[in-house]
Amino acid sequence: MPARLFRGLVQSFQDPLRRNSIYLMATHGVIGLFGFFFWKIALLQYGAPAMSQATILVSAVLLLHILARLGLDIGLIRFLPEEEDKPGMINTAFTIVGLLSGVLSVVVVVGVGIWGSGRQLSIVADNIGYSFLFVVFTVASSLVELMRQGVFVAGRSTQSSLVVEVVAGVRLLLLP
Repeated sequence: MPARLFRGLVQSFQDPLRRNSIYLMATHGVIGLFGFFFWKIALLQYGAPAMSQATILVSAVLLLHILARLGLDIGLIRFLPEEEDKPGMINTAFTIVGLLSGVLSVVVVVGVGIWGSGRQLSIVADNIGYSFLFVVFTVASSLVELMRQGVFVAGRSTQSSLVVEVVAGVRLLLLP
């Protein structure tokens, strides 16, 4: 039985579609695992009030980078493989997403009082350094996600996506 299971796994890795699917599942498993430990360590290290603010900030960043992607990650998956000017298409998508996520994050920082939860987000609006970091992290997360979900999947290089997330897991060491 174990030998047959092992042969089945080896066969799965020979089929590019299955191999890429396995890498994508592993990537999302790593994201979930590291995310769980990140939040657990952060809670123990910084306490509930700080975690409340962090959760709101992370949710805001995630919302903005989802909006800023405009579905271009899916467009890259669909159109990049047959595109003759692959670097041009990738650069265009990165430019659009980077600019839009920057503009959206600046709008959020400037309009913190309007968006509600002003008390929770005021830490960003009241400190120019935190405002800058909020914009930078929003743009960076948008571009990394576009690369991971769009470019790597379109190029059938989902193992690179897994590597990116494993390397990103190093952030756990930065918490203390």
